[in-house]
Amino acid sequence: MRKNLKWHLQNLIVNPQLILFYSRHATRYIINRKISNIDFQFSKISELDQWYEKNLFSGVKRSEEIDSIDWIIPDFSEFSGGHKTISRLCLGLEKVGVKSNFVLTNSTTKEDFRFQKNLIKKKFGLSNFTVNSIRSISHASKMSIATSWESAVIQSNYPSPQKMYFIQDLESLFYPASSESAVALWTYSLPTQKIVLGNWLANQMEILGSKAELILPFGVSKISASNLEHKRSDQKVIVVYCQPSKERRGTPLLLEVLRRASKELSDYKVIVVGESFHQKPNFGDNIEFLGSVSESEMLKLFKPGRIGLVISHSNPSLVPFEMLNHGMFVCTNSEWSNNFDLIFEGVEFFAPLPSETLNSLRRAIEKANISDKERIGNLNHLDWNEISKKFSDFVIGKLRN
Repeated sequence: MRKNLKWHLQNLIVNPQLILFYSRHATRYIINRKISNIDFQFSKISELDQWYEKNLFSGVKRSEEIDSIDWIIPDFSEFSGGHKTISRLCLGLEKVGVKSNFVLTNSTTKEDFRFQKNLIKKKFGLSNFTVNSIRSISHASKMSIATSWESAVIQSNYPSPQKMYFIQDLESLFYPASSESAVALWTYSLPTQKIVLGNWLANQMEILGSKAELILPFGVSKISASNLEHKRSDQKVIVVYCQPSKERRGTPLLLEVLRRASKELSDYKVIVVGESFHQKPNFGDNIEFLGSVSESEMLKLFKPGRIGLVISHSNPSLVPFEMLNHGMFVCTNSEWSNNFDLIFEGVEFFAPLPSETLNSLRRAIEKANISDKERIGNLNHLDWNEISKKFSDFVIGKLRN
């Protein structure tokens, strides 16, 4: 029967020699956890190798039609910025009559596909699409687009004549030095045509010897003429974008900054959005955790005069671009990627330390207080509609060749 912690501590006081027993037990637990994790990673790499080594698409027929393309993609996630970007590009394809066939690498059951279809239609707004499993696909379009390092491995033997690889981040950075990070990095050398998001990522592809065929800029939601007259917010507000599930979004640093901001910036209301915490932290009355909200709800929080705080240790998040376009001042970590793509007025960079982050917030607050320049809509030239048109023109041109 499992005893409580107090019982174990009392036992240690009476019998110090039990320390050896507990240390061995803890060591065995840690080793078993690591072995379990290694088994999972190995099975993942091993499964991908099956798609790479063997021709598992021998019965799949090829199509030469130019009215559809195949996206080889993991399951859609409602709050994924990458999937939102893909859906925006697909909406551009719909306008020119090109259907998107989503070939899912994870979903296996009817319930999975029903959920994915509903999500793609209602949350991402697509209408001209199909959903299939990579394991049961019968026809392959003339063009396929891989959307992650895993799907790039699977795409190697996919029977589409034209293979594209849409790279939205340097995914090798998502892992510590490991087989996963090595394979992710290796996929950038595969003989596929690369489409990348942002200048920093294009630069990284060149360094890796893989030139991008198409570079898409980070986009923003178009602000209408009526919204351009949006009044400056009188309320003292800092909007923090936080994604606890992603290590590259610097959640531990953000939490420490929030803890200190509850005291050191107590005259400001701090709103935290992005992802919900399993257990909501309790820092003070001026810190409000909204968690997962819709895109429209998030955009309503972005107002001139407010301060934004976003961290990314890989390719920039989409969020700071939206904040800037709504006239906010943005604080973000000084990183090669951010320094490459977030070269706009109103950005404060900081070293990834709590004290430096708080100092950047104070600088942004000071600038926001004295600024009389209206910057809302300054990034409208990066409208997603224009970017999706650039993408669809590129795809149509390739399909017609």
